[in-house]
Amino acid sequence: MNTENFFQQFKHLFPDDLPLEIRKTAYDGYYISERGDLITTKQKTKLMKFTWRGKCCKYATSMIMINGIGKQYKLHRLVAESFIPNPDNKPFVCHIDGDTTNNHFSNLYWGTHAENMADRTRHGTTARNPLLKPEVVTDIRKLHNAGIPNAVIQKTISNVHGVVVPKPTLRDIKFNRTWKHV
Repeated sequence: MNTENFFQQFKHLFPDDLPLEIRKTAYDGYYISERGDLITTKQKTKLMKFTWRGKCCKYATSMIMINGIGKQYKLHRLVAESFIPNPDNKPFVCHIDGDTTNNHFSNLYWGTHAENMADRTRHGTTARNPLLKPEVVTDIRKLHNAGIPNAVIQKTISNVHGVVVPKPTLRDIKFNRTWKHV
């Protein structure tokens, strides 16, 4: 099938914003765009729905059926497998900007666990408490710089922001190990 006909079969799925490139995935009947749109041609051609999953960071996932059995796949991994060479066989797909909703291939790279953890620290996405906001982090640092003891910082943050910050998280924020971008 030539490239023009290939794109024509998907055009109706993107009335306003056709992706620049769509490639076949490793799974029969599934295609992925350069930005993470998953398309199936199994029964009829349609754009697959996705859900957000993950403990700390939320990742877009979609169900792929293989031999009648469904399995959830992360869209950023499907994009990387289809668009980014992995000559060193690195196991992790990392987001360059730390934004797990940005699954464009230009924002992804293959990395090791250590590289992924270093990225998370650099982006400030290692925070285990999803309730933390930049203003909470800023207040923690201000109180620390004013010489306030940890117990008082924890109590103050809890009273002002309604968030309980565990001691290890507080320490990492104070010493700029996490939330470096704030």
